[in-house]
Amino acid sequence: MNGKLMKYGAYGIGAAVLLSGSFFLFAALSGTPMSEMKGVGGAFPEGSAEPAAATQGLPNHQDELDQDRRGRQQVLVESASPLRAFMLPAGWSADELEGLERELERQLELVDRRARDLDEREKNLAFDRKLYDELFAELEELRSGLIEQQGEQDAKGEELAADLTALASQRRSDFARLAPFYSEGKPAAQAPMLMNYAPRDAALILVALPTDRSASLVNEVFKLDPDKAKALQDAYMEATSVGPPAK
Repeated sequence: MNGKLMKYGAYGIGAAVLLSGSFFLFAALSGTPMSEMKGVGGAFPEGSAEPAAATQGLPNHQDELDQDRRGRQQVLVESASPLRAFMLPAGWSADELEGLERELERQLELVDRRARDLDEREKNLAFDRKLYDELFAELEELRSGLIEQQGEQDAKGEELAADLTALASQRRSDFARLAPFYSEGKPAAQAPMLMNYAPRDAALILVALPTDRSASLVNEVFKLDPDKAKALQDAYMEATSVGPPAK
């Protein structure tokens, strides 16, 4: 029984608090002073509010101007510079900041100039690269042509060498057929006829003869003309080193 009474009492207190809170919230939202509210206005007497006196006056610009120790020329220069629109850091004068501004502009101009130079160099490099590529392509074409020509010349050279070899072999065979005419008879009688040939041709005849017969004929030629005999000996040694003539 006591528990129910306490429960109902708590409900009543909560309802009263909720009602009073809603009342004060409504009064605050409506903008009506609490002293003018019917029924409860007497509990809230109207207070006399006096406006707070202004304790801080407006800044005196004349005092700031009197405390400024800068010259008129410096003030004009600082006012004309965009950097003077900001608060100057302690330890830097207006002239120093102006010098830094000029140095910054000079460096920016230098950077722009170098950027333009780099762009121009890149254009020149691209043009040179294109020119080099074209020249390289031409050189490769010439190289291919020279290799082809060299191959043709090598083929012609081999063909010519084969022809010369065949001609030399045929020539040795032709003079070897004359050897039987010098294989018999007195060497003294046949030496003058042998001297009618050039030393290299006469040597081809001697190579086809036996060694002792060739020596006898050379000795007889030496008696008639030592110089021609010496040339005949050299030609004979050369023809011997090549090999015997083809049959």
